[in-house]
Amino acid sequence: MKKRLEGWRAKTLSMAGRTTLVKSVLSSLPIYPMQCNLLSVSLCKEMEQVCRDFIWQGSNQSLKVHLVAWDILKRPRDHGGLGIRDFSTMNKALLGKLAWRAMENDDCLWTKCFIKKYLQGRSKWTPNAAASSSHIWKAFCKGYGSIKDGLMVDVRNGSSTNFWFDSWLSIGPLAQFALIPIDDSMATVSVRHFWSPLTGWNWDVLKDLLPDNILQFIQPICLSNVAANTDSLSWKWSSKVILPFAQLIILSMESIVVMEILYGR
Repeated sequence: MKKRLEGWRAKTLSMAGRTTLVKSVLSSLPIYPMQCNLLSVSLCKEMEQVCRDFIWQGSNQSLKVHLVAWDILKRPRDHGGLGIRDFSTMNKALLGKLAWRAMENDDCLWTKCFIKKYLQGRSKWTPNAAASSSHIWKAFCKGYGSIKDGLMVDVRNGSSTNFWFDSWLSIGPLAQFALIPIDDSMATVSVRHFWSPLTGWNWDVLKDLLPDNILQFIQPICLSNVAANTDSLSWKWSSKVILPFAQLIILSMESIVVMEILYGR
């Protein structure tokens, strides 16, 4: 950022011109590393300071009074700000996009590598990062954490959805309601494990695993017997089954700044 500023003749620019350069150029420089790296809070603040000083001071090294708080300048224009992007929010949105792409496209080579290395047979929708994990996997888990509260599995044939740990009901993962300890063999069973194409749900087994009030949420669900009708990821706070990622992040983080990131405004 600082090297880019060295080539600009900020003295000849008005404050409106410097603001335009910050929004169109400086704010776009870190987008590439932000897509797969979790930037530290201190680094985001340092980048914001570079943008803030350039808007108020230009290339002049002498200190000038910042007449408006930076948090106000970052607000959308229709909320009294200049629409300058927040780097920390933008980083979270891009990492959320990375997580969403991995969950939607599990046939991609990089997704298969992540699942094989870090999940080791567990559900791909329940990632967590260990201290020894790579920085990319840690960033992926951070992005997943930004959107996980709105994620839900749209169960169709139930073969690829974990019965206990995937959020396939509106009440969340069923592991929190289990009446018995979930051992290693039970932890990997799919939703379809408790379904019969002829008789439906195996209630004799389920009633020993979950309370009756929880079984009421399972009762209306009817699984498909078509193998090609696979489960998919959905957004539970919308009437639509599958949402574009842009709308997903906007609803999740409730930030108009993120809208600008995703739609390129």
